[in-house]
Amino acid sequence: MKIYVISLPDAKERRAQISAQLEACQLGYEFFDAMRGNPDIPQNHNYAYDYREKMFGRQMTAGEIGCFMSHQELWRKIAAGNQPVCIMEDDVIITENFARALSSLENYQNYDILRLSGIFNRNWFIWQHFSDLKLVKYWRDPMGTQCYIIKPEAAKKLLEKSPLINAPVDDFLGNYALHRLNVVGCDPYLIEHDWDIPSQLGHRHAKRKLSVLEKIRREFIIQGNGVMNFMIQLGYFLKTKLGLVK
Repeated sequence: MKIYVISLPDAKERRAQISAQLEACQLGYEFFDAMRGNPDIPQNHNYAYDYREKMFGRQMTAGEIGCFMSHQELWRKIAAGNQPVCIMEDDVIITENFARALSSLENYQNYDILRLSGIFNRNWFIWQHFSDLKLVKYWRDPMGTQCYIIKPEAAKKLLEKSPLINAPVDDFLGNYALHRLNVVGCDPYLIEHDWDIPSQLGHRHAKRKLSVLEKIRREFIIQGNGVMNFMIQLGYFLKTKLGLVK
């Protein structure tokens, strides 16, 4: 399976670190040059400047915008192809089971996006057992975009649903109610975040004080999405209990 590593062109230490790990696993890979964003330019790559101001009272950081833009550009590349692709970021630790599991997962099909990493340990339920892997569905998304496999059709759907960048990319991927994709995970994670590597996302901007009505509107949208996401996962859970997952 093709592996793309998203990395800033001048991130020499990060590139050396991830290259050493992948080569030790005897895995082929290709770097995909990450992009830098700028929240101070409303027209910056279809960034939803006004929405962020009204909804949250502050803008995304340049790093958050650049991260989303980078994944989005890679989705375009994947959408033009016909094979699932593994997307990896350059601040990770590759577990000893990754190479073998990745080889096995080339033969697995029952997903749109397959998470191989996550920031948080969330509650999950069994989706399927495949080979010696335990594939799961999360009741709440574990966040992070350190490593995931994505199919071309799923990449097309993500592009369709992100004409404007208005949230960090992992928030977007975790919004099941928006994209309606079958996001499956792997327990335990096959890729871990390397917390010793400093983040490139940057510091959040000062927050404008929201009015009472703005806060109510924001919470209504956030909680509504949360309920919808839960109901979608509940539907998948019932499918597993009824033996409808093939």
